Amino acid sequence: MKKKHIYLILITLAIVTVLFVIAGLVFKKEENEKQQGLTNQYDVSTQGTIAYVTHLKGKPQLKLYNPTLSVEKKVLELSNDEQILDPTYSYDGNMLAFIVAKKNQEEDSTSSIQLFDMKSQKISELFKADFLITELDFTKSGRSLFYIGAGSFKNYSPITGPRPHDLDIYEFDIEKKESTQLTSFKKYGLSSLNVNTDGKAAYYQTDDDADAKTADEIFETHQRIFKVKFDQTGIETVTDSKRDVDIFDFTITPDEKTMIFQSISNEQSGSTYIYELYSYDLKTKTEKQLTHLQEYTDRPVISSDSKTVYFMVDKKFGKSDPQYHLYKVGIDGDNPEEILLPN
Repeated sequence: MKKKHIYLILITLAIVTVLFVIAGLVFKKEENEKQQGLTNQYDVSTQGTIAYVTHLKGKPQLKLYNPTLSVEKKVLELSNDEQILDPTYSYDGNMLAFIVAKKNQEEDSTSSIQLFDMKSQKISELFKADFLITELDFTKSGRSLFYIGAGSFKNYSPITGPRPHDLDIYEFDIEKKESTQLTSFKKYGLSSLNVNTDGKAAYYQTDDDADAKTADEIFETHQRIFKVKFDQTGIETVTDSKRDVDIFDFTITPDEKTMIFQSISNEQSGSTYIYELYSYDLKTKTEKQLTHLQEYTDRPVISSDSKTVYFMVDKKFGKSDPQYHLYKVGIDGDNPEEILLPN
């Protein structure tokens, strides 16, 4: 009799477990299907063609738009459990690289780097990695594709969710089909990869924690922009080391004279943060506020002639799911205007 009861309990538990698993899968599918509209993943080619990612009922779509050249095209659509990250043009605008990864990176953190040939209009897989790749950048020659790769994807603290760890910069030789690890940072945070034109150095954003030893010192660190030379001759802090407001996403002009970065403009207000764009002159070490939209600006991209800055604005930042709109502004902050993309 007792054994019978035990069997019934075990069967009941098994059924309940299966039901929870099914419910979780259904919920995950429904959440994926809710994703709709423009994301903040995009780039602009030398010819002015905008590559951008949208969602339609959770399915990511890679699209191209250039009204001057009569370009309006859907390049790719994937299933709603996948995502398209960091579309990146080559310097000549003939190739578009992008990352395909699973949305649930805790279960599957592999990455496929794919290449769209603007002339042949064909997509090919450049290489596949068994780890998460977060960002891409071409050299001017187009022979190499640099990327940020994560050594692991897990929890590193009981109070945080799983996220990329051990981030470093790599180079993929397109002709030899070989990857080389260029740094040994093993960073928790590493972003905004900008490789200089000759491929011998890169700018990136991370915490200035090199000298932090204690928990209190780590807590007091700030996010800044750095430059690393791949011949291992050293790392330099590019932005003001005394700036007490964090710097986030950024880009740099091809001549490496001016940076455009994102930072908080109202840190002391006590209200919802406002994120604006700032320009920074690398020679004079001076900065000025570029946008004054009183919203959330994100992901600046500089045009090939260095005259225009493109960026995203999240119209619902701090309120609900993101609602992104693409804008552009003159390099001096003149005449900001929205670019209406066909969604």
